[in-house]
Amino acid sequence: MDPETHFSLELGFTHAFEEDSGRGHGTIAPELCVPGTAFPHAAVLLTFADSATGMLAGLATAPQVAVTVDFRLRIVRQPPFGPFESETRILRTGRTLTVGETVFVTAGDPAPFAVALGTFVASPRPADEQPGHVEAARSRPQRPILSVPFTERVALEILEPGVGEVVLREDLTNSTGTIQGGVLAILGEMAAHTLASAGSDRTFVVDDLDIRYLRAARVGPARSGARLLSVDGDRATAEVEMRDTGMDDRLVGYVLAGCRALF
Repeated sequence: MDPETHFSLELGFTHAFEEDSGRGHGTIAPELCVPGTAFPHAAVLLTFADSATGMLAGLATAPQVAVTVDFRLRIVRQPPFGPFESETRILRTGRTLTVGETVFVTAGDPAPFAVALGTFVASPRPADEQPGHVEAARSRPQRPILSVPFTERVALEILEPGVGEVVLREDLTNSTGTIQGGVLAILGEMAAHTLASAGSDRTFVVDDLDIRYLRAARVGPARSGARLLSVDGDRATAEVEMRDTGMDDRLVGYVLAGCRALF
């Protein structure tokens, strides 16, 4: 992973850490929203939370890398365009397991608009060791926000409603050289969103994204396949499987997505 070109640095997010907590700042911008809407990608907020919680988890698992096991992100109300703040706190930590929560609020409004909960473990692979600068990486510099839609930045290709694909590129990987969790999350989110919206005159967005990381996507492309479980008025539920097509289609991730109709 090249830290100077990584996609996450273009999301307009900054954060700083203390012993077991972190505070962040970002901006809800059109490029971070579901195409054609002002509703933020659940996967973008999940990426923020994953980054912050992962840094804190890495302090506990060092020298081993902390890898994400699962994450759930719920958007309880649509935030307006503009700045937001986040607070991450560790609920439980140890040498092998860390659980953290991230709460998102808009500036001047203490009521959360989104909440994320994630679990991390120490990588069992001896090769997955952190570089020797974990303590120095307690803050993250601000970079210009991306100028293209998030899905375009990560080269997400929708092959048909419910089916998407992303390739493994260095700027889309994590510290173990595999496809980053936020990229798999947007792959699952878009599969659910496009399938729920297909054949309808309504646009569904994912406001409840629950992802399980089952194996590392080490070769790629990673491909998603969604299945609608229910559609009831303004709500829909879809499950999505993500597979590494370069490794015999092995299952690398599972998403259960709750969707709601915007219009």
